[in-house]
Amino acid sequence: MSRPQQPPFSPSWLRFIVRHPFAVLLVTALITAVLAWRLPSIRFETSLYDMAIEDLPETRAYQAFKDRFGSEEIILVVVRAEDVFDPKTFREMEGLARSVSGIPGVRRVISLPGIKKEMDLTGGWDVDAFKRAIQPVELFTRNLVSEDHTATVITLVLEDVNEKGGVVREVEGLIEARRNGLSLYQIGMPLVSRALAEYTEADFLRLPPVTFLVIAVILFLFFRNLRGVLVPAGSVLLALAWTFGLMAWTGTPLSMLTMIVPIFIIAVGTAYCMYVLPEYFEALGENPSPGGAVVACFARLSFPTILAVTTTTVGLGSLLLNRIQSIREFALFACFGIWSMLAIILVVLPAFLSLLPMPRRSTVPPDETGRGLLSRLLDAVVRLNLEHQRWTLAMVSVLALIGLAGVFQIGVETNPVGYFKPHTEVTRRFHDIYRDMAGSFPVNIVLDSGAAGYFED
Repeated sequence: MSRPQQPPFSPSWLRFIVRHPFAVLLVTALITAVLAWRLPSIRFETSLYDMAIEDLPETRAYQAFKDRFGSEEIILVVVRAEDVFDPKTFREMEGLARSVSGIPGVRRVISLPGIKKEMDLTGGWDVDAFKRAIQPVELFTRNLVSEDHTATVITLVLEDVNEKGGVVREVEGLIEARRNGLSLYQIGMPLVSRALAEYTEADFLRLPPVTFLVIAVILFLFFRNLRGVLVPAGSVLLALAWTFGLMAWTGTPLSMLTMIVPIFIIAVGTAYCMYVLPEYFEALGENPSPGGAVVACFARLSFPTILAVTTTTVGLGSLLLNRIQSIREFALFACFGIWSMLAIILVVLPAFLSLLPMPRRSTVPPDETGRGLLSRLLDAVVRLNLEHQRWTLAMVSVLALIGLAGVFQIGVETNPVGYFKPHTEVTRRFHDIYRDMAGSFPVNIVLDSGAAGYFED
């Protein structure tokens, strides 16, 4: 079979890179140093409101509500005991409610001891009298106290501040100091946001290295040489440094969606390098010098690589039209990472590979060109398509029908607790509070009479 014709790209730029590899690598190092300079300042900022759409009527109404009434976010401190109306337990709750009310960022505290103080104008009620007074009031049941009186909640209404982590930490400290045989924990949207941030940071620090290791093992099994591992790994690491350096310079935090960017770049970038390596190994067997092999390889691959990157970018770029800011940020930096990979593949790799010495002939077999396992795998796929077309088409059709049927089973779920696995602490606490209390998601209803003094009258 004859070799494909070279694409209509002049190899003059390739010859320039091959003649001046040190200059190209020096410029690359300078660009990398500038972008990576701010990497230590990159921060994690994950919130449930990352998925909010700014220009919706509901969002504007929500902001108007906060402007008039303040924040609606709450933290519930759940108290469990044999009887929350036991005088000793009641005093412990009163002290805890008083302590949390002094935390900066807490606007108001609602608790059974606080309600008793508001209702008992004479100050002569004991706990039993208060219990008898609220017994017929259905509003209290499951909102402030469970039906069997073994659980109650102390509600902390928070100020409208962006950072609520300090409130969460101080409440946790008070809980640890005041357990005294009581079962205490806190739950609410700020706790969910904190858990999302913690899991996001943990996944960001754990998943990319694991992905790198798995891909490195697979590459070594395919190519059986260090070049086949180090070239893709180094290219992807360079693209990651550029991408996250840009995020740091622009002050863009890592969120639930932008943390997907490194995994995406690792997967797609490695795939692009897989286009280059087999062609490069084959060119090594056809050319007497590293520079000649590089020119021959990249002259043939420039056009298909640019085309692949362009089509990928078009798909990702469509997400820039989304009205959710986090999705737009993901699309922007994923596109930048992909174009960084293109620059690395067409500029940095030719310079680097041209400096490497020619490998021993035994490492590049003329018939397999270093791709023994990969070649056998591809040959098996080709034989399957050529010799068993009926079975292949039937299998693909069945899978397509199953997938089409599954499309109609897709459901939309926005419950943030569903983001977590069942065994996590935040999920267990949310399900625990649903057993005896009304839950921890606030619902606010705004009533507007249109007349001044209506509700006072």
